[in-house]
Parts: sequence; C-alpha cells; structure tokens
Amino acid sequence: MKRLIVLMIAIFVALIAVVAVPIGIRQMRIAAAVNEIATTGAPTTIADLQANHVWDSCNAAWHLDAVDPDTQKLFAEIRPTFYDNESFDWRDGIPEATRGQLETAFATYPQVFAAVHSAIQCDYYSNFDKPASSITAFQQQLFDRVGIIRSVHRVLDARYRFLAATEQFDKAARVAVDALTLVRLQEQDPTIIQFMTAAGCRNSILDFLAELVASDSLSENVLGIIDAELRRHVAMDSFVHALQTERALGIELSSKTPLGLAISGQLIQPYLDYMRDQIAMGAISRFEEAAPMITAKAAEVAVVAPAMDSGRALMNRQRAKIRCLRLLIALHKQSLVNETSLSPISDAGPHEIAELIAEFEKTSEWGLSRDDVIDPFSGQPLIVQRLNGYWQVYSVGENQRDDEGDFKDDLDVGFPTLDPDNSVSVPDDP
Repeated sequence: MKRLIVLMIAIFVALIAVVAVPIGIRQMRIAAAVNEIATTGAPTTIADLQANHVWDSCNAAWHLDAVDPDTQKLFAEIRPTFYDNESFDWRDGIPEATRGQLETAFATYPQVFAAVHSAIQCDYYSNFDKPASSITAFQQQLFDRVGIIRSVHRVLDARYRFLAATEQFDKAARVAVDALTLVRLQEQDPTIIQFMTAAGCRNSILDFLAELVASDSLSENVLGIIDAELRRHVAMDSFVHALQTERALGIELSSKTPLGLAISGQLIQPYLDYMRDQIAMGAISRFEEAAPMITAKAAEVAVVAPAMDSGRALMNRQRAKIRCLRLLIALHKQSLVNETSLSPISDAGPHEIAELIAEFEKTSEWGLSRDDVIDPFSGQPLIVQRLNGYWQVYSVGENQRDDEGDFKDDLDVGFPTLDPDNSVSVPDDP
C-alpha cells in the first residue's frame, strides 16, 4: 500500500514537472525578451507609457480640457450649419442671416480658440488627466477622452470653413494649419487607435487645404506656412511610436491575463515576434516593402494583424496625400512667383508637366526633393494632370494602378479637382 502511495505521489510530481518546467522555461524566455525591449528604451508597461506625466500648462491637452464644456456648447450652436446640413459647401458662401448667427456663436466662446492657441505652443501632449493604476483604467481613459480631441477638431473645422465661406482665405488656412499642428501633438498619445484618430482628424484638414490651394486664393506667404507644417508630418514617425506603445499595452495585457500562465506564454511570444517585425519595418513606404505586408505568425495573434495592417495602409495614404498637397502647393507658388495666372500653366501637356516636376526635384526654390514627389505606393513620381483647367495630383493607391483619378474607395489617393463653376480666385491679405 505504501509503495502504491509513493508511486502515485511520484507520478503526480512528474506530471507537475512535465507541465511546470516548460512553462517556467517559456516564462523565463519571455521575461528575457521583454527585458531586451526595455534596454532599448522602448516602453513595456503602462507605467512606461505614463512616465514623466504632467497635468498643467506644459501639457497641450490641459488647455483643451479646461475649455471642454465651452467647446461642447459652441459645437452645439454651429452643428446645424456645418454638420447637420450635408449639402454645406464653403464655396457656396453663407447667407447673411446665418453668417450673423455664426459670428455671434464664435465670438461668444473666444476662450476655445485661445486654448487652442496656447495648446499648440506646447511641446508635450498627453490626454490623460491623471495616471491610471490598472490596465482597465488605462484603456477606459484612453477611449473616454478621445471625445475631447474630436470636439476640438470639429469646432476648428467649422471655423476654417466659415472663414473660407466669407472669403477670408488666408485666415482660414492659418486656422487649418493650427489644427494640423494640434494633430501632430496629439500623436504623442499611445496605441494604434490614437494614431488612427489623429489621422482621421488630419485627413479632413488636408482635404480642405487642398480645396483652398486649388482655388488659387492663397498668398505665397501662407502657401509657405502650410508647406512648412506639412513637412513635419510626412515622415510619419508617429506610426512607429504607435506600434511601440501598442506593444507595451499588449505586454501588459498578457501579463494580466486571467487565463493562466500557459495561455499567456502561448500568446505573448508570437505577439512579441510579430510586433518586433512591424516595428523593424518602421514607417517605410509601401513600395519599399520587400514582400507583402507581414502577417501574424501564429493563430493566437492573428486578431492583431488586421489592425496593424490597417494602420500601415492608413499611414501610407496619409503620406501620399501630404506629398500630393505639397506638390500642389509648389505648382501654385510657381504661378505666383512667375506672376502668371494658373490657367496657362495648367494648359501644359504631359512633356511640359514632366519638365516642371523635374525642375521641382533639382532646385530647392520650391522646397521639394525627389523623394517629396515620389508616390509611396508605386515608387514612381506622383501623377500630375490637368482637368477643367486645374491641377490634379494623385497617387495610384494600394492597388498600385492608375485609375485615372478615381478616388472612390481609395482606388487612387489624392484630391479631386474643383468644379470650375464653383471656385474662387480673389486672395486676401495675410
């Protein structure tokens, strides 16, 4: 009987060893991998993501948070004109009665725009009003405070469209540049979701600025201001930041998994491998990828791949639109410098257009290098053509095929030309 008991105990201990030893070895390897990441200075915990957190006037988000109630009130007053009315187009102007109401609304809340002005003077941005002590609280605060970002950008969007509708074109462009600066600051917040939120805000600003530039209504000075801010966005360093901070969140989530060490170990190692490869790729352009986009190496992390791939595709679309807009600006600056109207330049044929692009590439006068006019999807120069007397600049997009300026479903990436019957051409003084 004693022998049987001893044998059963031995079998039990052996079974535990069979299970525990591999888990222990795996956990040691994971700990070593995480430690290796930490030695590079990259974040690995939510504490790292909140390091050096401050909530005072040095934080751009602090200024926006202070006026959030007023921002909400202002948005409620201007919403019927700019958001509930789907047919609103700044190029149609604004009826006098509505203009008066909007001027009153904007004048009632000057503190909102003062807060934006103060915010864009800051170098630091964190939308967290206080550090989170748990992963649940961190995620909740991350999602809850996205609303503040969107509200501010909706108000700025309405403001610059109002200024354009009242033919204050240079002022409208300056407000849009302030909004772009704010996006660049907001990209300091962690995770791929925040990157996508910032990209969504930037996308509408780029579309508006392209309309304004294409309308040939901006001064040379303001065109230069827009281009200077765009240069600070095109590298898309914020995407790499998003990947690194996303990885830290994944590590934290895995360490807090309620499913046990074995499941945690099975999840985290392929996840770390996948994110390592994504981060190593960095913010390279689509055409620079040696192979199709990296896919998840294990079924356990396959759920992560679509979000990362979507973020990478979005990053390249944003880069393409920024390059298109910078080239469009150069074309319009050239017409102003040469004191010519835009139309004769727009009448150039393909050969003349090619020569013009070559001029932009070889001289610093226009602030563009060869890389600045390269399509991030094809690796070839961006496509430039004239349509309705206006420049059209675009990228071939993800399918790497010229769909002749078809921007539906992002077949091509860029900006549609203006309707020649609905354009403006009288610039105001800066």
